[in-house]
Amino acid sequence: RFHVADLPSMPFRRLRQYKFRGLLWAALGFIGLTALAMGYTVWQLRSDAIDDAYKDTGNIATVLAEQIAQTARSIDLVLDDIHDRIAALDVPTAEHLRRVMSAEYGHELLKSRLERFPLADVITLVGADGRLIATSRTWPSSRVDLSDRDYFQHFQSSSDKGTYIS
Repeated sequence: RFHVADLPSMPFRRLRQYKFRGLLWAALGFIGLTALAMGYTVWQLRSDAIDDAYKDTGNIATVLAEQIAQTARSIDLVLDDIHDRIAALDVPTAEHLRRVMSAEYGHELLKSRLERFPLADVITLVGADGRLIATSRTWPSSRVDLSDRDYFQHFQSSSDKGTYIS
């Protein structure tokens, strides 16, 4: 006859200890694999987020470039219209132009063009000497010397007749 009580207790303890250690190592391995999988997933999500950010930045840059181009075209249209209105006055000299445009007519002309272009804050007409001739803000315009401004210096030092944005 064989009784469990007759068996030495030492091998069962070892067997139970080995099973416990095996389960412990399996659990630690599973936890380690889970941590690696989570780390890999987070890394991939980070990479995807960076790629999406690059794409979004490119899209935003494209939209901004188009918006700036549209704004520049609007500015050119307003400036061309003002130029055509001034050319239609058929003034013989620069001094005569200064007298006509510094009158209320010049202020009203610039003010009406500014109303058509809500993105602008002010439109000014500056003489070849750098003095303010007319502005869309107030009439009569103040006697301001703008010859030290970068936009005035640009046109004074070059023969450029286009739009200059500073």
